[in-house]
Amino acid sequence: MQFILGQGNYRSHLTLPNILKEFNPRLIGFSWKDASSTDRGAVFNLAEDTALTSDMPFMAYKLLRRMRLDRRVNLDRHWKLITITIGANDFCLDVCQQNVHPMVISQKQEDNIVRTLRILRDTMPRTFVNLVAEPLSNLIMSMDVILNLPLPCRVGRKMFCSCLEGLRYTRARDLYIALEQNYKRILNRVAHRAEFQRDDFTVVFQPFGLNASVFIDDRKPDISIMAYDCVNLSQIGHAVSANMLWNNMMQVESQKTSGFRSLFKEFECPTEQNPYLRTYFNSFETILTANPPW
Repeated sequence: MQFILGQGNYRSHLTLPNILKEFNPRLIGFSWKDASSTDRGAVFNLAEDTALTSDMPFMAYKLLRRMRLDRRVNLDRHWKLITITIGANDFCLDVCQQNVHPMVISQKQEDNIVRTLRILRDTMPRTFVNLVAEPLSNLIMSMDVILNLPLPCRVGRKMFCSCLEGLRYTRARDLYIALEQNYKRILNRVAHRAEFQRDDFTVVFQPFGLNASVFIDDRKPDISIMAYDCVNLSQIGHAVSANMLWNNMMQVESQKTSGFRSLFKEFECPTEQNPYLRTYFNSFETILTANPPW
């Protein structure tokens, strides 16, 4: 994920690490250059362009191994932030290749997410996990109504997201969209499981990818947030995603926003009263404080 790179600072590259570095200059673990997940410069960034939910348990073990081999990391003492954004490839490239009942697809996805989170919970104390509703599938489909898309964009969507955009699978598209929407409900449900809410470990569902659209702020489409193939995000799109993710991390459970906004139109900041990332527990405490039951 580009929005977890740490090049420059938030003024030149708006990414989650660059925002966090404003509060903790000693932050480590982010990618420090454009790199594949196997390059040294990726550090703890294991994102892969073609990854599926089925790859997540392996990637969790791989992350654990990298952290254990890094002398700077004390797994028991250091606090860790892990962001999981997965699912776009499941619905762009894989779902139309499956010859099983749709409910089996959903169940396997849930099993892999749960297994991944259990690996992290059992091996990484002091960890905050962002479980993100990936925005790409919604962004890709939001361009269906745009008539004058550039040729690379029209071709790219059909090539690299053939399950949702290819003519061959038109009849099954509504089913795939329903499965994609159900997948995001699964992420939300899994994140709320009691087994993933402890004093030293938490998983929080971040919904900014829900209702994501190239029609930013409900205005004219802005495809500058998409790469040339209109399947992946551009640098601008990654900056917007970082902005939206950061806002979600600052917002209480009942007030998290979804969809894309113009860059810096909304930018949440910690306050003296609430100087921490929002979890389900401290969101509830804040709501009670603001609205006491007596």
